[in-house]
Amino acid sequence: MVLDGAVDPSLNAMELSQGQSAGFQRAIKRFDRKYPGSIAFINTLLASLDSVPMKTDGLQKLAQSEASTAIFLSMYNTSFWPPLHDALAAAKKGDGTELQELSYYANDQTGPTTFSSNSISAFISINCWDFPQTPARKGLARSADRFAKRASVPELAMAMSWGNAPCSTWFDHSLITPAPANTSTTAPILIVGTTFDPATPISWARSLNKQLPTSSLLTYVGDGHTAYLGGNECVDRVVDQFLLTGVPPSTKRC
Repeated sequence: MVLDGAVDPSLNAMELSQGQSAGFQRAIKRFDRKYPGSIAFINTLLASLDSVPMKTDGLQKLAQSEASTAIFLSMYNTSFWPPLHDALAAAKKGDGTELQELSYYANDQTGPTTFSSNSISAFISINCWDFPQTPARKGLARSADRFAKRASVPELAMAMSWGNAPCSTWFDHSLITPAPANTSTTAPILIVGTTFDPATPISWARSLNKQLPTSSLLTYVGDGHTAYLGGNECVDRVVDQFLLTGVPPSTKRC
């Protein structure tokens, strides 16, 4: 099998959030290199939206959480970088419409109170069942402060901690303590990691590679979440050849 965008099973929910927080901060710095000045404006924008929502061309104004969601979404794939840049430019002029549209897209949202799927609700439910209970308010606040230290966009770093709040009060949780993967398989496994993946950092792929004795690691030097069928011919060729033959690849980087 091929594991692209691997998760380290030895980490608990808060440790995963900390890793993702650092991953998104790296991705935002990469975005800022392409569009200089973006980080400075994002910090100004999120601080402003904390108290004053921004007008849009719809009935609902842009809230801080929607702007954050738009930014998080856009770090998943570089194809979102130009639309985010345009949305931030519009926000500089006081129009939050494009940021809100990106937020709606991220949430499968068709309007202020309508959705095309229940993916967000399902995501929360699955995460809360997958891990032991996350900390209560004081613990989340401490983690938020820790995540935000030295972060380029502290508000987004803090959001990665507070995003665990639903699981602090969820009605039940997994009783299984996160632990390293343990397998007796003799079958080859290919793990694919992307160097600047914000959601599943490359460190998780490297860690899982050490935990699975029959695994090989293919590193894609690039941006975005996951690599296979993402437009890189090298990655697609190596993964396809592995799936067809079952032979671990000699290629280690693409």
